[in-house]
Amino acid sequence: RLAGVAQPGPIRDVSGRQLGTHQGLLGYTIGQREGLGLALGRPLYVVDIDPQTNVLTVGNRAALLRDTLVAERVNWVSVRPPAEPIRARVQIRSRHPAAPATLTPQDGGRVRVGFDEPQAAVTPGQAAVFYDDEEVLLGGGWITKDAED
Repeated sequence: RLAGVAQPGPIRDVSGRQLGTHQGLLGYTIGQREGLGLALGRPLYVVDIDPQTNVLTVGNRAALLRDTLVAERVNWVSVRPPAEPIRARVQIRSRHPAAPATLTPQDGGRVRVGFDEPQAAVTPGQAAVFYDDEEVLLGGGWITKDAED
């Protein structure tokens, strides 16, 4: 399963134009700027990693911003699973401040998170942790690939 992501493949910009070749997707993360092996005179960031096609997509800082994500396998810790949308603060990286958002429950233990302000580097496979205004942990889940749907 990991063999494909260790193979070289194309680096493309957000419009699909090939800019170079990566040496395996395992060496990259969403939001990464250093070590891309590209010199185009402007900063580029990893905005998508697609193991199905072995494509690494890069773009400018604005291309990193997302105003929604979907979390799966959500565990509720200090509240019952909500039946209706609730307000919370959502943290998507350990050093990223929690941001105000609306959590909307979905089928199958999933939650759609709608941020008040777009967030950078929403990364599939990372945790999304939900807090109330008093910093009480409400729960959390894992960011899915379909965060842009």
